[in-house]
Amino acid sequence: LVRNFVTDGSLQAVVARGLRTAVIAPAATLPMIRELVPGLASLHALDPVRPTRRRIQTLQWLRLGSFFARRQHDAYALKIGYARKVKLTSRLVIAAWERLAHRGDPEATAARWAARLRPNQGAMRMMSEIDPALVLWPTTISDPADFEVVQAAVRQQRRLVMCEGSWDNLVTKGAIWPRPERLLVWGQFSRRQALNEHGFNPAEVVVTGPPHFGVYADPSRLTPRAEWFARHSLDPNRRLIFVAGSTIGYKVEPLLLRELSAAVNRGDLPPAYIWYRAHPKVGTRFDRAQSADDPNIRIDPSVDEGDASVGMARIIHAAEARQRADALAASDAIVSMFSTVVLEGALLGKPVALVDPKGLEGVSGRPTTSYERMAHLRHILACPLIRLVPTLAEIPDTLKWFFSLDAAETATTLRAFADDVMSCGPEMPATRLAAELERLLDRSNQRRAQTLAAAAK
Repeated sequence: LVRNFVTDGSLQAVVARGLRTAVIAPAATLPMIRELVPGLASLHALDPVRPTRRRIQTLQWLRLGSFFARRQHDAYALKIGYARKVKLTSRLVIAAWERLAHRGDPEATAARWAARLRPNQGAMRMMSEIDPALVLWPTTISDPADFEVVQAAVRQQRRLVMCEGSWDNLVTKGAIWPRPERLLVWGQFSRRQALNEHGFNPAEVVVTGPPHFGVYADPSRLTPRAEWFARHSLDPNRRLIFVAGSTIGYKVEPLLLRELSAAVNRGDLPPAYIWYRAHPKVGTRFDRAQSADDPNIRIDPSVDEGDASVGMARIIHAAEARQRADALAASDAIVSMFSTVVLEGALLGKPVALVDPKGLEGVSGRPTTSYERMAHLRHILACPLIRLVPTLAEIPDTLKWFFSLDAAETATTLRAFADDVMSCGPEMPATRLAAELERLLDRSNQRRAQTLAAAAK
């Protein structure tokens, strides 16, 4: 979430409008934020006001109540099934929610109990010290790390504006509590979810776009393919297959790379480079040596690791978004076990082979299920140019089909689909987000002025 608001200028756009801005973020990211956004009024470390382990457990149990209430949807039925498998305590909590369901709505009950939780005093003091007119709450909804801060804002009757952390959060993370007065979303897909599944009114939901994807607002400004190939000493006559690393599949992705390279060597695929970019959460844990001797495989360097400013703040490096977008723009197709990069590529008109992890040994330490049962991925797979591939052996035929299509028609279809999920242009998401915050503050000031004028009369 720090990355979302720093790398592509969203936080900078807010400051540039003259809005006095304070930031609460993990301590390890504060030096990078201070460097990239020097005009901030103040910076505060989140770490001292994180919830205790006991509070986190309580919040997780309450969220299970929300999941249980929504179990008629596949996404939540899967979550309840998984929770029952992994922990005895989870099974007991779900059984308790099952009994409570006979008396009323488990989600409404969980929301009431969550509202009664008192924020810790450190969070209350921090919120009083900052004294904000508006609290912007970027969140994935189910992550409790920011609970104390947001709960303190609500207890002090601060105005709360939520920004979804990713495009699928309103599908898979359960209810939103506390309830914000305004919801900023990535695209029309999330807006529909907010209205239909979370009960927001149309005036309460605003499409501002992904705050960190302004780099896709004007694809013509990205590095031309020929220039990108020359920069990386690659033969422009070869295809480029971008493999987007994931968190769920990174342990078997070396096998995926080898299979693709072997397909090139056998002639099952045309001459091609396999360009692998590890998921940011995997980063340096990926063993580059496994593919060092393969002439078909190239490992994406990401941002310059020699830069001392990278360190723990690697994924919020200012150059990271553009570097990734340039590689995607140069590619001919994308292969992944799933990453948001899939939709970024679609914004640039790149077809996607989505590898279903079910049945692949070693994908992760947790059970997996077919993507066909996951509501948010079912939506993605509705696009005919994002194809589900059940096994690694079927990838070459899918890629060859992609390569046979008219590139211009493919790009038009994919861009229209992706823009519904992640609205990135023509106006920059950072600009839209900052403008919406300014409008909310202006309306608040106007109401305050009207109240004062009425009182004076």
